[in-house]
Amino acid sequence: MRGSVQLPAGARWWEVLIEWGTVFLVVFAPLAFGAVETWAWSILVAGCLVLAVAERCHRRSLPEASGSGPPRQLARYILLAFGILFVFEPLLQLVPLPAFWIDALRPSQSLGGRSAVLTAWEVGRSWETISLYPALTASEAVKLAAYALLFGTLVNYRPASGSRQAFVTRLSTAVIVTGFAVSVIGILQKYSWQGKIYGLRSIRFGTPFGPFVNRNHFAGFIIMVIPLALGMLLSHPARWSVGEGHGFKDRLARSDPRRLRLAVMIFLMAVARLLSLSRGGIAAGLIGVVFFIVLARRYRLLSARKAGMVLAGAIILLAAVLVYFGPGPLVQRFEAAVAGKGDKDVRATLWGDTVRIYRDFPVLGTGLGTFPRIYPHYKSFIWKIPYTHAENDYLQAAAELGAWGWVSLAGFFLAFFWLVLAWKPGRREGAVPDSGHPPSGGWKISRRALVAGGSAGVLALLLQSAVSFNFSIPANALLLVVLLALTAGRVSRR
Repeated sequence: MRGSVQLPAGARWWEVLIEWGTVFLVVFAPLAFGAVETWAWSILVAGCLVLAVAERCHRRSLPEASGSGPPRQLARYILLAFGILFVFEPLLQLVPLPAFWIDALRPSQSLGGRSAVLTAWEVGRSWETISLYPALTASEAVKLAAYALLFGTLVNYRPASGSRQAFVTRLSTAVIVTGFAVSVIGILQKYSWQGKIYGLRSIRFGTPFGPFVNRNHFAGFIIMVIPLALGMLLSHPARWSVGEGHGFKDRLARSDPRRLRLAVMIFLMAVARLLSLSRGGIAAGLIGVVFFIVLARRYRLLSARKAGMVLAGAIILLAAVLVYFGPGPLVQRFEAAVAGKGDKDVRATLWGDTVRIYRDFPVLGTGLGTFPRIYPHYKSFIWKIPYTHAENDYLQAAAELGAWGWVSLAGFFLAFFWLVLAWKPGRREGAVPDSGHPPSGGWKISRRALVAGGSAGVLALLLQSAVSFNFSIPANALLLVVLLALTAGRVSRR
């Protein structure tokens, strides 16, 4: 019940389905090998569809006086951009168009004839699709439509029988606990590796860490979780003091044990990120933490002295971890990158080949999800690993979606960070006030902490995606959408 409005009996059941269904998705996706297999991402797609229907039914079941209305206009603009990028263009790529229209969109053909990459369905027909492989595009379009539905669900959802802050806290807690769990799995697996993930699933290619086949994708997931966990930690600063003693031991004895548990979880996730030896993940994660500290200072979550202490403490602890476990492998990885050894030259060649694809299909691309079938016609090197992605999400988006998709992608994220940086929280939207006593009840992530942690996680993943393909990993893409929706939903409402 909210105010004097009696809620229908069905409304509460819709809320339970939405809230716990979302928690299930964010927990299931990373544990199911990153949800890269067909059975796993099919469950995600079905779940997103169910949540979207449930949110719509929940909204229709509420009386108008309940105050559960749509978000403000800025969030709607972001949702519109999301739809244009991830739904409309892939659908357009699947629509049969006159062949001469398609030719006008492909000014050059460096493949020795377009028939080298056309599907059998298109050869000899007067109508063609923009996508060279419609079946692949349709499969990826289904995933992106599901992400769009989840984004709309989380932005629009306003529980009437409870607070949205409580829902966001439960969801954030589920994300943090899941990040901690996959980190522990990764650490244990690193020192007991027998060639199988969970001791059950063998892999042919890749460098697995935890349930992820590729260590870079594990790092991409964790660098989104750590800033959110830091935001949760700062939502409840230890400002209280009870009794006569004010020494360190007295304060530690009276402090909330949940703070210590959360700090240990953050530390172990940071350790796992280092042990994964993902260079892009480590670099992007550090930048994300610095961005979080900057926003925390701006939102008055941290004083200048405490911000310096947090950064110095993180550096000291991570240095201690490197000394204990041995810095050799990590140092060698970065030295190889600087010296141009290992996969640096391979990636540079791969990116150059991807640029050639974009030049041949500059406007609307080759079709979403078609890179694995198109790239062999452009490959300029021989490598034992079959590259199915460009190792750069932005170049691959340009090749598959053309200028329209790339500009839409850039515009969406620029609009998101404009909302975050332009947001000015009110005085009452900070952390728990200094009341002299521990906060009663359960923890709740504050609005400022959510915006700082969520946007820092988004930035970290976007940076790492310049040297990886996180957008193609359903678990990472799903968590990215969740952080975008929760953050945008908070900064676009008063």
